[in-house]
Amino acid sequence: MKTLCCDIGSGSIRVAIIEYSPENVLKTKPLSIAIRPLKIYNRKTDFYEQKTSEIWTAFQQCTSECLEKSGLSFVSNISAFTIDAIAFSATCSLVIVDGTNVKNDECDVIMWMDHRAKHEASIINQSKNEVLTQFGGVCSPEFSLSKLYWLYRNDKSRFDSANAFMELSDWITYRCSQYYGSPEKFPRSLCCVTCKWGYDANHHKWREDLFNQLGITWNQSLEDRIGRSVINPGIRVSSLSVETAKDIGFIIKDDTKSDIIESVSIASSLIDAHAGAVSMLVFGNQLDGAIDTDRLKIDQFENVFCMISGTSTCHMILNQVRTPTKGVWGPYLDAIIPGYYLREAGQSATGKLVEQVINSHFNGKLPKPISTIISDLNEQLKLNDFNHRNSLIVNPTFHGNRSPIANPLLKGAIYGLTLEATTLLDLYVATVEAIAYETRFIVEEIEKNSQPIKKIIVTGGLTKNDLYLQLHADILNTELVTFSAGEADLMLVGASVIAFTGSLINDDKDRNKLTQLLQNLRADSNGFAEHVRTFQPRTNHKEYHQNKYQCYRRLLDCCLEMETTLSNVSNEI
Repeated sequence: MKTLCCDIGSGSIRVAIIEYSPENVLKTKPLSIAIRPLKIYNRKTDFYEQKTSEIWTAFQQCTSECLEKSGLSFVSNISAFTIDAIAFSATCSLVIVDGTNVKNDECDVIMWMDHRAKHEASIINQSKNEVLTQFGGVCSPEFSLSKLYWLYRNDKSRFDSANAFMELSDWITYRCSQYYGSPEKFPRSLCCVTCKWGYDANHHKWREDLFNQLGITWNQSLEDRIGRSVINPGIRVSSLSVETAKDIGFIIKDDTKSDIIESVSIASSLIDAHAGAVSMLVFGNQLDGAIDTDRLKIDQFENVFCMISGTSTCHMILNQVRTPTKGVWGPYLDAIIPGYYLREAGQSATGKLVEQVINSHFNGKLPKPISTIISDLNEQLKLNDFNHRNSLIVNPTFHGNRSPIANPLLKGAIYGLTLEATTLLDLYVATVEAIAYETRFIVEEIEKNSQPIKKIIVTGGLTKNDLYLQLHADILNTELVTFSAGEADLMLVGASVIAFTGSLINDDKDRNKLTQLLQNLRADSNGFAEHVRTFQPRTNHKEYHQNKYQCYRRLLDCCLEMETTLSNVSNEI
């Protein structure tokens, strides 16, 4: 079986063709892979937007390249198509589905990092609605629910004229599906609408009272625009349309009059970090060298801490028992794997924060590409085995705190500056330390109401940074494991996994079959072996980091107090 999988990140889109053997074994070496950059529009403070027109063009280019590289472009007869299944993952961004806006080349994607809806999130929090119980008590301005409410309050004409609203991963699935042109019929992904829109997965319904409470009258029209039906990710949602097949690079020599290609399934989508978590949970046991029979004796999904670290960082953990944690999103039932509750913590700026600190050090005039600067710093640090101590304490909340404080207004801070020039090396190490201290705070909160975390797996762009991984191992005082499928990152692999399951499961009523399928899925024997890396905590650093962690917590408390004081002053003015 051949799957076409796509992951849309904040700054790029990646497409790969990944195969499975007849024994349901993932072949970790992709047949082909392609990548294209995506532009981010930052037209004013807190506004971060993109265009579906540019995303679609990049997807077309990537797919055409992959098909050509793998020799799968030409299809003599659509009954014997060269690709069996397609699936997508993408950042949690809100798409305004409106033909007029797209035609005028306006931005119609409000990105996850867009914080324009701070006030709207605050109003939702003041509502005391039951929805807050699935958001760890606090609704974030990063949620599509907050952004949708912002549109209603601040751009009512666009809200009223839009044909539909979708999560980005849902939108591109819709764009390829037989439903394209009829958004009211398109089934939304339960992962998307539960985690970012406030959908009640426990009772399989929208919270009508919430919308009415916010002044957005609940009616059939609104439900049609945000999703009349909702299905689990990894379930077949549609067949590929013939028109889309031609658009994305398939050369079809067939005189059929059919509008769809029945043999090519499209699966319900995942948010990108959630796709990465699926890969980590499904294949994580193979890192231990466990044989197939042993894998079935333990719960491979329970209490594994998954870190998806890139521009921002998401932390995900599954449990069969509902375990709320203040300041941590969820628990979300069935959000990625049926039968499990997902808790999701996160940091709004990690890789982005490191880049910002370096950029500020040079006043925006970088002497070389930022990736080269980071690489040079790490090479310098490796000479002393990453033993670089400093007296700087950083509060990393430069873009607010997502977890566990859940305060989007919080600002960052640095303590320890003197009249002496601060070296870039000290500033860099202290910033990465601070990100790890914040992760430790999150872990401590998660473990308060549940068993200790049994394993930590990391994926994402920051796994290329050995300092980031080693400091997290030291500060969390546990082994960290990271692995990849070579060229294809785990978000792409996760999209491929749900493409695979979607080709086999056609009905959302069979979602328990989906869990069993994921439990039994394997990767080729040596697929991950050459790409596994482990980082052990260093005991001689324990006291140093314990002391600095206490200082970080005190600085965080001071920042919270100052933010409250400054907010009161601002209100008085």
